[in-house]
Amino acid sequence: MTEPAEAPVVAPASSEPPATEPTGYMQSNGDFGENAPDVIRNLMDKKQWTNAEQMATGYTELETFKGGSSIPEADDAEGWAKINTARGVPKEFGGYEYSTESGIDLAPELIDGFKQFAHKAGYSQEQLKGAIDFQLEAVAAQGELYEQQMQEADQADTEATKVHYGINYENAMNDAKLTSDKHGFSTALEERGIRNIPIVTQMLNHIANLEAEDSINRPAEPVASKTLDQQMQDIKDNPAFMDKFDRGHKALMVEFQELNRKIVASRQA
Repeated sequence: MTEPAEAPVVAPASSEPPATEPTGYMQSNGDFGENAPDVIRNLMDKKQWTNAEQMATGYTELETFKGGSSIPEADDAEGWAKINTARGVPKEFGGYEYSTESGIDLAPELIDGFKQFAHKAGYSQEQLKGAIDFQLEAVAAQGELYEQQMQEADQADTEATKVHYGINYENAMNDAKLTSDKHGFSTALEERGIRNIPIVTQMLNHIANLEAEDSINRPAEPVASKTLDQQMQDIKDNPAFMDKFDRGHKALMVEFQELNRKIVASRQA
């Protein structure tokens, strides 16, 4: 007679789910599952955490300051004073020290004013130095930019003056300098950075030409001792008569025209 088969043994259900079974997105052992929100998964990846216990520990450490002091409340002046001291903030603004190698002289009143501002804002010694150094570097950079712009403007003025005078540029600049030195203009023009401005060079050359016209070398003997034709010949023999760039050319031409008028009038008479 065949015996009946034994029923299979079934293990009783566990009252606790296995550690790998998720409840929501957190497993029973504190690990986070794959379906955790992105903000939690990103934080866990960044911090190399794997479970809630590590997250809690990290947050506790965040609220603890160096030395075991907790972060004080906003109105806890004494607590914040301790933190500022640990950060390197002096007790008084006079406790800051600063020296620079930038070469820029800073007025003591200016430094003291900034120290007072820095102390009120809670700057550490390192932060104060960094802030002042940054400002000085900005000033230096601005000065270099201004100098570069002045050099570019001076070069542009020089090129414009060369175009205006052409081959007579060197003579024109020399006459302008002599006139400027003679009348005491040089220092003022240099200080204002307008020495090479074309209109200034033209003005100085105009003055030089006017002064040259007033100082043309006259014949030693009275003009009346020579005939009109002889006077005309003297003018034609003068090198300035044919050189229109000569400083005495203009005055000589005026004299030539006046003498020519007299010759024509005398011949008609």
